[in-house]
Amino acid sequence: MSNATGSRLTIPQNDTVGNNEDDSVVSNDFSTTLGALILSLVFLLGVPGNLFIVWSILARIKRCSVTTLLILNLACADGLLMVLTIFFIIYLAMQTWVFGDAMCKGLFYLCNANMYASIFLITLMSVHRMVAVVMPRSLSTLVSKKVVRRVIWCTWVLVMLIAIPSLVFRDVREYHDEKNRTRHVCEPNHTKPTHERFQYAFETVSGFILPYTVIITCYVLILRRLRQTKFRRTMRSEKLILAIVVMFGIFWLPYHVINMLQVAAQWFDPDSPIREKLDTITRSSRAVTSALAFISSCANPVLYTFAGKSYIKKNGLAFMAQLFEGTSLDQTGPKKSKETVGLRGGSGFIGRELTRLLKNKGHEVTVISRQPGPGKITWGELESHGLPPCEGAVNLAGENLMNPLRWWNESYKKDLYSSRIDSTKSLAQAIAASPNPPHSWVVVSGVACYKPSLTAEYTEESEWTPFDILSKLVKEWEGSALLPDNVTNTTKQVVIRAGAVLGRDGGAMKQMLLPFWLGLGGTLGSGRQPFPWIHVSDLAGLIAHALEPPADPPSPSQQVLNGVAPALNTNLEFTKELGRVLRRPTVFPVPAFVMNTLMGSERAVVFMEGQKVIPKRTQEAGFQYKFPDLTSALKEIVGS
Repeated sequence: MSNATGSRLTIPQNDTVGNNEDDSVVSNDFSTTLGALILSLVFLLGVPGNLFIVWSILARIKRCSVTTLLILNLACADGLLMVLTIFFIIYLAMQTWVFGDAMCKGLFYLCNANMYASIFLITLMSVHRMVAVVMPRSLSTLVSKKVVRRVIWCTWVLVMLIAIPSLVFRDVREYHDEKNRTRHVCEPNHTKPTHERFQYAFETVSGFILPYTVIITCYVLILRRLRQTKFRRTMRSEKLILAIVVMFGIFWLPYHVINMLQVAAQWFDPDSPIREKLDTITRSSRAVTSALAFISSCANPVLYTFAGKSYIKKNGLAFMAQLFEGTSLDQTGPKKSKETVGLRGGSGFIGRELTRLLKNKGHEVTVISRQPGPGKITWGELESHGLPPCEGAVNLAGENLMNPLRWWNESYKKDLYSSRIDSTKSLAQAIAASPNPPHSWVVVSGVACYKPSLTAEYTEESEWTPFDILSKLVKEWEGSALLPDNVTNTTKQVVIRAGAVLGRDGGAMKQMLLPFWLGLGGTLGSGRQPFPWIHVSDLAGLIAHALEPPADPPSPSQQVLNGVAPALNTNLEFTKELGRVLRRPTVFPVPAFVMNTLMGSERAVVFMEGQKVIPKRTQEAGFQYKFPDLTSALKEIVGS
C-alpha cells in the first residue's frame, strides 16, 4: 500500500474588501519562507522519485498487475503535482504572483485535480486490498485489470469535474502596503460567504473525510480478517497499516483543520472578534499547512526505496521494478500452466531466497501466511477452504531460535514448539485432506537431533534418540510432518536437516558480521567444536531439488537429507576464515559461561557444541553445491 494521498492547495479569501497588504496569505514572512523551504525539499525528492517509479513500471516490468496499475497512476498524479510546486516555490519566495490570471486559475485547478486523484487512487488501493483479503475467492470476478482500467479512467474524469470550484473561485488580486507598493496575490475570490463555506467544506468532505472513512473501514475489515486466522499474535502488517494511516493524518489533517476553521469563521459577523481571530489563524497558517500536505506526494518514492532496499545490491536501478513485480501475484486472469508450490514461511530469510529461486525457474509460489495479500492464503483460509491446488508443499515456519531479543524461558520454549509443530501438523493435515495432494512435501528441521561430539560423524542413516530439549523438538517436529498411509503412495515426504544457514540478509551471519567487522570477533569457547553450515542459496537449491517429482513411486517413509555443506569445519576454522575474508583480527574469544548467561545453556549448546554432519544422501541424490567450502561462501556473503 502506498502512503500518498490527495489534498487541494487553495488559498483563502481575505475578509476585508480593502486592499490592506497585511490581509493576504503571503504577507507573513515566516510562514511563506517556511512554506517555500518545505516545497523546495518536496520538489527535490518528489520529481525524480516519481519519475523513477514511472520509468521502473513502464520500462522494466514485464507483467503489470492491478496494484502496479494503481501505483503507476498514483506516481503520475504525484509527479505532475511535484512539477507544479516550482511555481508555488517562486510564489512564496517572492510573496507575489507573477504568472498572470490564467496561470493562477489553471495551476491551482491542476493542482487540485491531481491531489484529488492521489487520494482516490489510495482509496482504490485500500478497497482492492480489502477484497483480496476478505473475499479472496471472489477477487477474479470482482477485480480484473479490465475493470480496474475503467475505474481509473472514471476516477480521472471525476477529479477533473470536482476540481472545478478551484477554477471558478480564484483570481489575482492586488494589495498595497503602507509605501503603496503593489503585491499580486493568487487567491480564492468568493462573492458570497456561502460560496466560501461550500468550497472548503466540499474539499474536506470529498477529499479527506469520505476517502479516509473508506480507507479506515477497509483496514478494519482487513485486521478483523487477520485476527480470524490461526495465529492471533500481533503482526508486522498491522504495524505497517497503522503507520500508513497515521502518516496520512499527520500530513493532511492540519490542512483540513484550517479549512474547517475558515468555514466556521463565515458563520460569525464580519466585525466579530472570534471571526477576526479565526481569519488571522487561517491566513498565517495556510501556506505552511498547504506545503506540509505536499509532502505525502513525495513520500512514496522514499517508502518504496525502504521497502525494496534488499533488492538494491542484486538488481541495481531495477530494484523498484523487482519490488513491484511482486504484485504480479494478484493477477486474476487465466494462469499459464506452471508448477505451483505452497510455501509456509515464505517471508523469512530462507523463504525469500527459495521464493526467488522458484520464480526464476518459472514456478508460481503461493505463500501460506499470517498476513493475507496477493499470492498468499491465510491459515484461516487453509482451514476453511483447504489446500489450493499445488504440485509441491514446503514448511519453513518456526520462531527464530537465536532471537537475541527473547530470554530463554518457558514462554519462549513454548513458542519454539508451537510455531514449528502446530504449523507443520496443520499443513500435513491439509495435504492429507486435499483431493489432489502435491507430489512432494518438504519440511526443513535441524541437525540438533545429532548428539554433539568432537569425533563422531553423522549421515542421514545414523540412528539417534532424543537427548535434550532441541533434539526432542526435532523428533516431534519431524513426526508432525508424517502423512497417513493413503497419501504416501502419491506424495513424496522429504525432511531436510539444516545446519547453520549463512547468508547476507539473515541467519547466523546477521548477528556475527558487525562484531567481526569491528575487529571484535573471536572463537566461541575452545573453538574445537564442529560447525555444520550451509549457504542459504544452497539450502534453497536443495529444497527445490527435493520438490522435483519422484521418478519412482514414493516411499511410505520420510526421505532424510542433511542440509549442510560437504566441508567439515570447526568453529575456529570458521572464525579465522571470516576474519581473513573481512581482513580483521579475531582475537577476542567468547567464554562458554558468557554464552550460557546471555542465551541460556540449553540454547547456547548450538554454538558451544557441534556435530560432524555429512550430506551423504544429499550428494548421492545428485545435488550440486554452489558454495561447497567456507571461502567461497563467505566471500559471496561479505562481497569481497
